[in-house]
Amino acid sequence: MVNTCQQVGGSIGTALLNTIAASALSSYLVTHGTSPAAQAGAAVHSYVVTFWVVGRDLRRRRRRVRAGAAVGGAHAEAGHARRPRPRMNKPRTSPERVQQVE
Repeated sequence: MVNTCQQVGGSIGTALLNTIAASALSSYLVTHGTSPAAQAGAAVHSYVVTFWVVGRDLRRRRRRVRAGAAVGGAHAEAGHARRPRPRMNKPRTSPERVQQVE
């Protein structure tokens, strides 16, 4: 189920970015004409706009992560954090290795 949701989310994201790029390309061509130079400029412009949108989204997500970390830090300082479980297995050392270390 998780894999299916990831696949659907990825395809929706790709379709959205493709739509943004196509819109930027067509608006550039309407403004600058349809010459070969304008078409090349429109292709570059569509990439720039799309990367700008992705970068803006990533900055927003990073802010949310920082805010969540601040809340989590306050939660830990209040004594609500989980304490690590003690290790049950002791490290295995052979007698030969102990003699070599000494």
